[in-house]
Amino acid sequence: MISPLTIGIPVKNEENTISSTLRALDNAIKYLDKRIPIETIVCLNGTTDNTQAIIESYKNRALCKRLNLSIVRSRAGKLLAERKIARVRKLHGFILYCDADTIIDKRAIKELYASVCKNDNLRVACAKVLPIFNKPLNNFQKIMKAYYEMRYLLPVRGCFHGRMFIVRDADDVLEQYDIAERIKRVPRNTVRKLYLDKGPICDDIVLSAAIVHKYGQHAIQRVHTAKVYFYPPANRYDFFLGVRRYTIEMQRINTLFPEFVSINNSKPFERPVKIVKWTMFRRKKHLAETLMEFEYFLSNIVKMYELETNNLELWETVESSKLH
Repeated sequence: MISPLTIGIPVKNEENTISSTLRALDNAIKYLDKRIPIETIVCLNGTTDNTQAIIESYKNRALCKRLNLSIVRSRAGKLLAERKIARVRKLHGFILYCDADTIIDKRAIKELYASVCKNDNLRVACAKVLPIFNKPLNNFQKIMKAYYEMRYLLPVRGCFHGRMFIVRDADDVLEQYDIAERIKRVPRNTVRKLYLDKGPICDDIVLSAAIVHKYGQHAIQRVHTAKVYFYPPANRYDFFLGVRRYTIEMQRINTLFPEFVSINNSKPFERPVKIVKWTMFRRKKHLAETLMEFEYFLSNIVKMYELETNNLELWETVESSKLH
C-alpha cells in the first residue's frame, strides 16, 4: 500500500532561504515513486518579511507542480505551525516536516519515507544533520568542526532532531495533554517566569519525550542515509544562545510534563561531555570534548543565574544566527 505524503514547512521570516528550500524539495521528490500523492503546506507563523510573496511566486511555476503547494497561517511558534499543518492537510498519510533554512540532500526524503514504510513500529524517522562552514574558519568554528568530525564516536541519542523528520499518520501525541489544566498545577510565578502559557516551543524536545513515553524508545530512528545540512553557530555567543534556549526549554517541558523528566534525564537522551572510544585523532578528540564541556558549563550558568534567579527577560528573542 502506498501512503500519501504531506510535506510541512513552518516558516518565520525566511525570505533569504525559502526559494532554495522549495527547489531542493522539488528535486528530492523526483526520487520518490511517482504514484505517491504529495502535497506541500507552508505555514507562516509570525512572518513579517517578504516570505509569502516569494512562495506565491512559486505556486504557479512548473518547477513546483508536483509539490502541490499551499499556504496557511498560524500563531507564532514552530510547534503551533506543525499542528496547523496536520489539521488542514488533505492527504492522510505520512507527514514530513522540514525547516525552511535547511539544505536538503536529494535522497533524504526517499530514505525517510522508505524507513517508515519498512517498520510499522516506527513513529518518527529523522535525518542525519551535518554542518556546513563558511571559509575561512575562525578558531571557534575549527573547534566545532572537530566536534562534528568526532561525533561518530558518541552514542546515537534517543531523541530526534527537528530539522527534518517524518511521522507516521496518527493522533497528535500532545492532544491527550490539557496544557491549560497542567498550568493550573504550577505556581503562578513559575508560569510567568517560564512563559508556560505558550505551551511547548521546540518541537523535537517535547515530541521526542512524548513519543518515547507513549510508544517506547524503539519508536524513534535516525536514518543516517538521509542527510540535511545546516550552518552552525559562528561564534561563542551564538553557541551560548543555542545552549540557553535548549536549557530553558528543557526546564519548561519538565515543569509542564513531570512524567517526561525520567525520559529527558535518561542515558539515551543525555548530552555527553566525554568520548570514551579510542581514536588516533587525539587533537580532534580533545577539541570535541572541549566544546562538549563548554556546553555543559554554559547550561549550568543558565540554570544558576537565570532559571534560579528568575532573570529571563530576553528569553523570547533567543535565536541562533543564520549565516546563509
